[in-house]
Amino acid sequence: MSRVLKEIAPATQSADILVGPEGLDDVGAVRMSNGRIGLFTTDFFPPVLDDPYAYGEIAVANSLSDIWASGGEPTVVLNIAAFPPDWGEEDTLQPLFRGAVAKVREAGALWVGGHTMKAAEPMFGFAVYGECNEDELVLNSGAKPGDLLYLTKSLGAGSITTGVVRGVGETAHIEAAMAGMAQLNNLAGRAMRTAKVKAGTDITGFGVLGHAGNIARASGVRMELRAVALPLYAGAADLAAKGVISGASAK
Repeated sequence: MSRVLKEIAPATQSADILVGPEGLDDVGAVRMSNGRIGLFTTDFFPPVLDDPYAYGEIAVANSLSDIWASGGEPTVVLNIAAFPPDWGEEDTLQPLFRGAVAKVREAGALWVGGHTMKAAEPMFGFAVYGECNEDELVLNSGAKPGDLLYLTKSLGAGSITTGVVRGVGETAHIEAAMAGMAQLNNLAGRAMRTAKVKAGTDITGFGVLGHAGNIARASGVRMELRAVALPLYAGAADLAAKGVISGASAK
């Protein structure tokens, strides 16, 4: 993918582009005419659970988290949706969109439209616009020696959801992970701005090791993680020990 990104480099050259695709940051960032920084991101994925309402909630929380992790507040969203022809409106699509609407409202953002199409494999997510002040922008490259690492959620959701696909895992563990994945990172994002955090990222498919590695490489530092201090969703460690991990984490 790095070779592909080089092909679009000519289109990313501007003094107003503060963050482009080259740094593997969670957002693109552009200086706007009013002096604010516009933050842009998009995220969509296939269903991870057999619960349309929760799928909608999690899709919103996942998409908006990139904005909060970058020091901003999400303001506007557009949905990106692909559904198989046999997905019914009442039993699947309506609860999916109800869950998403509830989370967008909770976040205080505006849903102004989107694009929906039919496809063999379902996908759902959002393109998101947010804003921050320039001195609030948080990047992969801002870590310094001696910084402490804070996590805003438990780890192991990838193992839990992979377990759902494979038909393994305990119901109580799955429900707890669902609740965690649907939780917004809005309060954590505001705490980051108060603390003037200078480096951060949204941990998703590549797990804590993959995303920590991105920060370390971009910042030119080494990062030390103590396994016993990492918070895990109940049941995640047992599943991982059995080889039940997401494809991205495996890579």
